[in-house]
Amino acid sequence: MTSTVCSLRRLFISFIALLPIMFSSFSHAASPVLDRVLDRGVVKVAMTGDQPPFNMISRSGRFIGYDVDLAQSLANAMNVELEIVKVPFPELISAIEAGRADMIISGMSITSLRSKSVSFVEPYMMAGKSLVSTEERMMQLEQDGGFNRLGIKVAALSNSTSKTMVQLNMPKAEVVGISNYEEGLKLIRERKVDALFADMAMCKLAVLRNPSDNFVTLKKPLSMEPVAVAVPHGDLHFFNLVRNFMVSYDRVGLPDRLHAKWFENGEWLAQLP
Repeated sequence: MTSTVCSLRRLFISFIALLPIMFSSFSHAASPVLDRVLDRGVVKVAMTGDQPPFNMISRSGRFIGYDVDLAQSLANAMNVELEIVKVPFPELISAIEAGRADMIISGMSITSLRSKSVSFVEPYMMAGKSLVSTEERMMQLEQDGGFNRLGIKVAALSNSTSKTMVQLNMPKAEVVGISNYEEGLKLIRERKVDALFADMAMCKLAVLRNPSDNFVTLKKPLSMEPVAVAVPHGDLHFFNLVRNFMVSYDRVGLPDRLHAKWFENGEWLAQLP
């Protein structure tokens, strides 16, 4: 037997000996997110806590809202406890990437840029964008030529599709990045910005909750965007599990019931601070 053949044989035997270790490592690493969720018996869901009616914090300090109910349903289906991780909107994706949370359920719409960092599951809602301003300022802006003019300032959540839409559709206006909606409404009151660009549901709620500010919003949304659960890249088992639950929820009408509860019925407003 030549030395070359002997070397190849030894190499083949060594490779065969390593196969159990290789497959064991692959099997263990195949579902890192699902493994950690099941091992600790807790699924950690990132949300802002300041995106009503998607998610918000009640007077008693509890998280409530559409996203909270959806997260609880997923936790129940997985037979684990739910832990909500409060994260500002601009930091939601980095929280997933750092392993601080297992998924994002926070009124986050699907975009190609975000899809480079996280995997989006089945959309659970279609959302639209709108504007909030004072009635006086809105009328004045309409008479003067709208928002796409130099000297106009529009607030929007940092790292959000709202901010991107303002930059694309109102390139002459200045975009002021904010970390939460209350900050944007405060800037309107102080006349530091002309309007807040945000999800239409939030805009309607701002008008409803602040009658003394004389806020107004648009009657029809300016856009339509799919909102979905986001999970980390690289765990197909976890992605498929969440997707299967979401498909099942859609078939039994859970999204419609949650929409009616949080977007059509205002009884929950009494729970807010």
